[in-house]
Amino acid sequence: MNNTLFRHLPSAIVKTALSLENIGVDEYAWDWQDSIKIIETLTGPANKIPILGGDVYVLANGQFKHTGDSWFVEKAVSESSDVYLDRTRFISIAYIKTYTARNGENFFYSIVVQVVAES
Repeated sequence: MNNTLFRHLPSAIVKTALSLENIGVDEYAWDWQDSIKIIETLTGPANKIPILGGDVYVLANGQFKHTGDSWFVEKAVSESSDVYLDRTRFISIAYIKTYTARNGENFFYSIVVQVVAES
């Protein structure tokens, strides 16, 4: 998620962003609760930004490590933009909730979104 998308998020969520730069990833990660809030905000009526997927990280010895786990949502050829948007929200939130239920709350998620043109 690039910094330009921060303007679509509440400042309280932006402040909790954890940079992954120290492991060579130009992205940010959040805990599971904030990740769900981000997904709801970005896919909501004010933004309508589809979630393409995301990656899962764990914090070990003060450093993030990629778990090798991720999810993605591809748009079907015949799928409308609104249906795709809703499906990306549902799949992304379900993935994070299921991952948390199975593995615990000590994981962090980076959210990959469809590119938003700057205005």
